[in-house]
Amino acid sequence: MMSFIKKPVFAIFVIVALVFFSCSFMLQGSFKTMDDEISIVDNDLIKDWRRAKEIFSSSFFSQNSYYRPLVSMSFMAEYHLFGLNPVFYYLTNIFVHAGIAVLLYVLAGLLFNDKTLAFGAGLLFGIHPVHWEAVSNIPGRAILLCAFFYLLAFTLFCFYVSKKSRAHYAFALAAFVPALFCKESAGMLPVTLLCYHFIMCHKQKTTKEIVLPVLPFFGLASVYVLLRRALGITHLYYWRNINEAVLGFVTFLRSLLTHMRLMVLPLDLQFDRSRRLFTALSDPQALAILLIFILLAIVIFITRKRRKAVTSFLIIWFFIEFIPVSQFLVTIGVQPGFISAAEHFLYVPAVAAVMLLCLAVKTLYEKNLHRRFVSPAVFKIGVTGLLLFYMLTNIQVNIYASNEVAMFERTLAINPHNVRVRTSLAHSYAKLNRFGLAEHHYRKAVESAPYDARSRIGLGKALCDLGKPRDGLAVYDSITDPQDFKDLLAKNKAAVKKYLRSEYQNTLNIDPGDADAHYRLSAVLSRMGDMEGAVEYLNKTFELEADHPDALFTMASILELRGQNEQALLFYERLLAVEESQGYLKKEAEKRIKRILSTRMNTD
Repeated sequence: MMSFIKKPVFAIFVIVALVFFSCSFMLQGSFKTMDDEISIVDNDLIKDWRRAKEIFSSSFFSQNSYYRPLVSMSFMAEYHLFGLNPVFYYLTNIFVHAGIAVLLYVLAGLLFNDKTLAFGAGLLFGIHPVHWEAVSNIPGRAILLCAFFYLLAFTLFCFYVSKKSRAHYAFALAAFVPALFCKESAGMLPVTLLCYHFIMCHKQKTTKEIVLPVLPFFGLASVYVLLRRALGITHLYYWRNINEAVLGFVTFLRSLLTHMRLMVLPLDLQFDRSRRLFTALSDPQALAILLIFILLAIVIFITRKRRKAVTSFLIIWFFIEFIPVSQFLVTIGVQPGFISAAEHFLYVPAVAAVMLLCLAVKTLYEKNLHRRFVSPAVFKIGVTGLLLFYMLTNIQVNIYASNEVAMFERTLAINPHNVRVRTSLAHSYAKLNRFGLAEHHYRKAVESAPYDARSRIGLGKALCDLGKPRDGLAVYDSITDPQDFKDLLAKNKAAVKKYLRSEYQNTLNIDPGDADAHYRLSAVLSRMGDMEGAVEYLNKTFELEADHPDALFTMASILELRGQNEQALLFYERLLAVEESQGYLKKEAEKRIKRILSTRMNTD
């Protein structure tokens, strides 16, 4: 078997075939509710070739935080070729992931000069289940395309270093550009190249010879930053003070330990993983995390001379790739009190991690040959069994990914506090017309994050769908900050008001003497901004029931809003005289009477 592995064509075929086999189960999935609707299904930009220029001048999402035009262009191409058939979007992700596994096989061959080790690294990366989130989430295309061009540029740079080929160098620079246009984290490539060139070549080259070839990469990164500034796509979420920044970083270190464990033992994989923020450095767990990383840094430092240069580089590379998500100064928040610890953060760092794991297995195998703890055959069976475990786990999570309800339920079973996932689950149930379950999960999301606009809007819509439009409208009216969902909130409110107006009008057609129906219609019209219509139906209410408490209060409020305080005062006083009026209405009326009288005295 090993002799076949050393043949590149066969090795690449096996890697690609196993990647497709283990990931293919996601192909039966639909578009997901979290990001797919925004970036693909409801994205008008990708549906018209003439709008390509807008894609290159606008943010990937609405917050002006992300600039990923090549990702949107790939969606545009798929939309015009295949429409909104999710199979082809997933298939593209698998193709790109397989291509990255092949690139890693080539890169590992250059770094190790060992075809068996290179095959193991490419295969392990391709079938490792920790990548399921990046591959099975269609907008994860940003990570995949970025990683592809990133690794392509790095591999070409390695060829340039070994062969002194200017062509390879030019193509490396060219590959860096699309990497930047796919995801911001590509900006770490110049740092990675500098570390690689220095660690691998410092004995043969001067500092100048090491630094100069990397400077153009830093130059391209600077031009990219200037372009983002010119387009206004520079919004970042900074911590409010240094204390929060430190706590955010320590929380990130806690999530980094989880990521390192997942590379070896991926047992609790979940979609959109998050981590609760430490609230104080005195927290015993926070202190333990700091101690662990201090000891780890000491071990890495004191063992530096005993390691091969390539091992030292891979360790440093692994940590470099986490800098953009380290939560220091800038937060990647998902909800109040939590930071994002998504498994897709591991995608590029895993390139270094799988090579380190393969090196560790090779070292153990060589030591075992020397000391004979177990027979070589048993050792190989153990390694094969581990690879089989990774592939079967990858198949399992991709089966979950094919059904977003099952995927979200699995995540919430592990982390029930994830509001983004719970809101998306509620939205999924709403799409399936299971409005009772949708309401349940929206309510739990609102309980966890009361100011999350998306959850509250979803709850209002679910109530409307359950035939409770007045309750839904009350939820909509309670939203003071719609965040990025202002248009959606306005659209939903307009729809429910239109429905209520029609409903009350139908009631009046059947029973024109229903005073409550006249009042409710006036309330709907006032919420729609039609004050004249509201006053008309309030007057009709008074014709049927002169002392209708709610109508008196609403009329007084409208008059006060118009600046007709004296007339408003009369209606508030009429309300106080009504015995049947509810206590809270009387209290509010008394409060407003005092306000009007106080205003009158100040004016006099």
